[in-house]
Amino acid sequence: MANPKIGLQLSTVAPVIREIGLYETLKQVAEIGIHHVEVSQVTMNEENIALLLKAKKNFGIQVSAMTAMLAPMGNQYDAWFDNLEQNFDKIVADCKAVGATAVRIGATSPAACGSYEAAVAFAAQTDAMGKKLKEYGIDLYFHTHHFELAMHNGKTVLDILKDHGDNYGFELDIHWIQRGGFNPVKVIENYDGRVRLLHLKDYRVNGAKYAQLGMGGDSLNAIVEFAEVGEGSLPIAECIETGIRCGCEFFFIEQDKTYDRTPLEAIRISYENLCAMGYADLFKA
Repeated sequence: MANPKIGLQLSTVAPVIREIGLYETLKQVAEIGIHHVEVSQVTMNEENIALLLKAKKNFGIQVSAMTAMLAPMGNQYDAWFDNLEQNFDKIVADCKAVGATAVRIGATSPAACGSYEAAVAFAAQTDAMGKKLKEYGIDLYFHTHHFELAMHNGKTVLDILKDHGDNYGFELDIHWIQRGGFNPVKVIENYDGRVRLLHLKDYRVNGAKYAQLGMGGDSLNAIVEFAEVGEGSLPIAECIETGIRCGCEFFFIEQDKTYDRTPLEAIRISYENLCAMGYADLFKA
């Protein structure tokens, strides 16, 4: 396995990209000290491919993973992402152009979580596409949330998918594992050898917000927040060390919402906390 690296999921800075552009955003990300990125919510047209390559040349930005959908979704995501069913050759060409050897699907389809049989069918579809990508030296993964921890026949959807496919892996997200009621460290251990990508996303309970909202209504859900890495309650260092032991190569900082901080402020906090934990070397290009 290559030396593990810590990078950034670009969805975290999607608002910044829309405001100042992809190239300038990557410049500021590199100035923080982050050089590996997972591309998401960035349209893969010729202009953006060229900007990624320009950022690689000028700032040392490495594209470590690309995002695609398995098939069309029939919603707004179809405008953001290519899908492997209809755009396979383009996705392979884009990966080759930027040097990425991993494609990640952003989520399991909602239907796949509805029953044991639906999860098995989704696994078969994903496995066939993963086998096809392997012929081009590209690995397929899909990013997990809490809904893959739904139970059918005594097993989580995640376990059903693990048991019914060998040609894809999992991009575990430690926040969503926690939110789904499982121990992230234990889940990483259970997926030894199947997790090349992992999302570092902390989990925070906002007591001040609870005091403001009071009990009742949606307040119990509203006080659970996405936190800067190291600012929440998850055992970040233990997750990283377990991930390294289990074959993880890329750890991507991700924060779905940054609340009263800008995305770049939040990323800097995550970066500084991870460096203070002893992981500064994992940010090197």
